[in-house]
Amino acid sequence: MRRADRRDSSDDNTLHNPRSQQSEPISYHELKSSLMTVRAQKTELQQRVQEVEEQAGQNHQLYLEAQQKHQSAIALFQGEQQKYVNADTISGKAIQVPNITDSLSRSTDAGTVLSHALHSRTSP
Repeated sequence: MRRADRRDSSDDNTLHNPRSQQSEPISYHELKSSLMTVRAQKTELQQRVQEVEEQAGQNHQLYLEAQQKHQSAIALFQGEQQKYVNADTISGKAIQVPNITDSLSRSTDAGTVLSHALHSRTSP
């Protein structure tokens, strides 16, 4: 019965000697070619990382410039708004000036909002 359970004649050997089932080690040439491939991929990835870091630095600089322009537009608007409030107070007119600095701070194009606000303010 025991011999009938075997699939082939080497089953006894695989049960008693499990190390014999291990695959052959990778040859020197295969290891060398794998190492060269990995090194080439490493170099490519390092170059890609450097490019991405440079691009991120440029994007950050553009963001800072846009933020500075935005803040200066808000400051200009608030200065102009204060001029109109002071001029209207001096002339004796009590007017309500809408506070749109919140919308300016949320706006992506502060210059456009500023010009619209000034035009709507100056028109009768």
